[in-house]
Amino acid sequence: MNIATALALILCGIFAAAGVTAQRQRDRRAAVDALAWYQGCVGAPTAAWGLWGLILSLARLYQLQSNPVWWATFLATATFEVVLGSLLAVGLLSTTAYHESPDRGSALRQRLGVVEIPLGLIAIALGFWCFAATFLFQETGG
Repeated sequence: MNIATALALILCGIFAAAGVTAQRQRDRRAAVDALAWYQGCVGAPTAAWGLWGLILSLARLYQLQSNPVWWATFLATATFEVVLGSLLAVGLLSTTAYHESPDRGSALRQRLGVVEIPLGLIAIALGFWCFAATFLFQETGG
């Protein structure tokens, strides 16, 4: 876990929470649809980065004994990156999967926004905690 992981989680959280402003606009459907491409472009690499973080956290299970706060932060950050990045990527995939019936894809993206927005806000807070934990807790070993 490092500063890049914290920044990736904060960026992903910002794009997920941006749905708040998109859903408050008059033409809500067009705003959510326009945001989906950017969310997917940020979400897919973040999900892959989080998957790598999950693998590393399991490989570094020995750190649970020496530095449990560091390891728990590492695991929580990676988990949020996988979940939120996947949700954002599904929004992008729905634009191509439902190109025949764009109303269904737009409805799916609007339903995902209900879940993405609170997770995005939590991800931003967790990203700032991850940034602080990088300086507060030094990685031990490996």
